[in-house]
Amino acid sequence: MISLCYRVPPRWEGASAQDYLRREQGWSTTLIRSVKQVPGGFLQNGVPARMPDILRAGDILRLTLPADSCRYAPNPALSAPIVLQDAHLAVYDKPPGMPVHPSHGHREDTLLNLYAAQYPGEGFHPVNRLDGDTSGLCVIARHPLAAFLLPQSLKKEYLAIACGLIPWDKGVIDAPIAREPESAVKRRVSAEGKQAVTRYRVVARTRGMTLLRVRIDTGRTHQIRVHFAHLGCPLAGDGLYGGSQEKISRQALHCARIAFIHPVTHIPVCFKSPLPKDMRSLLK
Repeated sequence: MISLCYRVPPRWEGASAQDYLRREQGWSTTLIRSVKQVPGGFLQNGVPARMPDILRAGDILRLTLPADSCRYAPNPALSAPIVLQDAHLAVYDKPPGMPVHPSHGHREDTLLNLYAAQYPGEGFHPVNRLDGDTSGLCVIARHPLAAFLLPQSLKKEYLAIACGLIPWDKGVIDAPIAREPESAVKRRVSAEGKQAVTRYRVVARTRGMTLLRVRIDTGRTHQIRVHFAHLGCPLAGDGLYGGSQEKISRQALHCARIAFIHPVTHIPVCFKSPLPKDMRSLLK
């Protein structure tokens, strides 16, 4: 279980505890209700209290969330750099070839299995999901409150290397994406799909390839990969969407920068990850 403490500021004197939690701390109704499942889950100045109770300036509120467990097998033999860890979240620099979640063929070699070894018994809430062969920064919330709040402020920037020389210095790809018929994995641009918007800026053009900074307004499956294939410039190494695998065997896509408001301290944070070696080699 995770407990969080708040000191009530003067401007919230006279308000109810539930209004303060919702409007000041960003708690959802579901999270507030979950506290009621824990004996002594809500204390006001060390005394059991109710959510409708009125607050006074300086009150200390302590809230305990129910236990949130992970049932997957830990694998301490795995490794991935951790760029931030505290009681509320962990940020990994995920290597290529490591899926985030277990699936058929990947039962014990995923980021979840590594997390289960490093944080035994804790819940696992990926905030930004990366394809198995996409490398870079991946944010994991360690409890439901962080999982609820983090996506509201998270901003991501990718580095991608596309086959061919994209002629425009920047652009927006606004093209809906749908599942490819008769495929459980592949996606395609289709008028019947869901809206997908990708923004890009060219960093460099060299050796018949284009290095790009990419941001996405939506989070469709394989969005960046599908959109650049739609432009006629699939990502290098992306065999699923027509990218050349001559010099790299995985899609040349890396989550290089993330920024967010910390879900508990409310401090803005930002992390960067350099272009990995296999992608750098494409530009030399």
